[in-house]
Amino acid sequence: MYMKSVSPGLPPTLQVEFTPGVLRPSESRQAVITFKPTAAQAYAARLPLEVNGLYTVHVDMRGEGSQMRLEVADPSKKTVHFGGVSRGQSSTRVVQVISAHAVI
Repeated sequence: MYMKSVSPGLPPTLQVEFTPGVLRPSESRQAVITFKPTAAQAYAARLPLEVNGLYTVHVDMRGEGSQMRLEVADPSKKTVHFGGVSRGQSSTRVVQVISAHAVI
C-alpha cells in the first residue's frame, strides 16, 4: 500500500513531516506533527493521508493556544524600590518572575 500526506490545505499553525512510501502488511510509519498556535484560541484541522491514490484517510487534530502570563513570584515585591541613588552610582535589585499560563 502506498501512502502520502496531502497537506497543502493545512493551516500555518500545523506543520507535518511525513515521508511517503510503500507500507507492507503490519508495517507502520510515523507522521511528525508540530502545533504552533498564534493566538489564545481553539484550533482544529484534518490531515488527509492518501492511500494508493484511491481513497483518503483523515486524522483529526485539535489543540488550543493558551494566553501567556508572567507574574512576580512574590506579590509583595511587585514594586521595586531603589531609594536614593547618587549621580554616577547604581543600585541593583532582583525580582523573581514566574510563568503562570495554563498548559492544557
